[in-house]
Amino acid sequence: MYTGDSLPQPLLLFLFVSVVMELISAIISFLIGYYALKGYKSSSERGLLFLHFGFVILGVSMLLRVITTAYAIAVGREAILEFTDTVYPSVKLVAYALFALTYTYQAKITSDMKTVAPVAAAAALFPLFYDPLLELLATVLLAYVMAQSIINFALKRSSNSLLVSLGFSCMFLGHLFFLFATRDTPGRYLVGHFVNLIGFLCLLVMLVQVSKAD
Repeated sequence: MYTGDSLPQPLLLFLFVSVVMELISAIISFLIGYYALKGYKSSSERGLLFLHFGFVILGVSMLLRVITTAYAIAVGREAILEFTDTVYPSVKLVAYALFALTYTYQAKITSDMKTVAPVAAAAALFPLFYDPLLELLATVLLAYVMAQSIINFALKRSSNSLLVSLGFSCMFLGHLFFLFATRDTPGRYLVGHFVNLIGFLCLLVMLVQVSKAD
């Protein structure tokens, strides 16, 4: 932890780039949530409602992290970043659980619902501190969503299912970069942001196409 009046210049540059990319991701996440809700209102498909809540929660968590990180840069205190890192994984896990529920609901597989729902509830009730278990659960849930999206594309072979598959696959890969990023390898964190952003864009393009078709 840095106890000086300001953060080191390399860390400031890293945080600035990270804030910009995460702000863009947050905006796109809100747009995805908007179009998912719009699709739900026109089709009454419950899976789109889960998708809406998931991306809105994810967008809010990213926006809050942008604000706290910007404040940490302004006051030069890294301790604020440590607090952000305690809360964000838990909120992110809830969003990923909702993504998993999206595919579970669409598939209408009762046995899977009984498995995923308690995980989502546990994530919401888990104490808000950073723990490797949270990251592991988030990885498992996102891997589940990615696998379901790939299966869905294999069955439908449509451009929209391809975009969804690419979107969640990029989100999974981005999460892996986040998971293995360290202070010695900050580039992995930035690559994770970039890959995650591509995933968000794929999902946004898909929802916009569906909205125009309706």
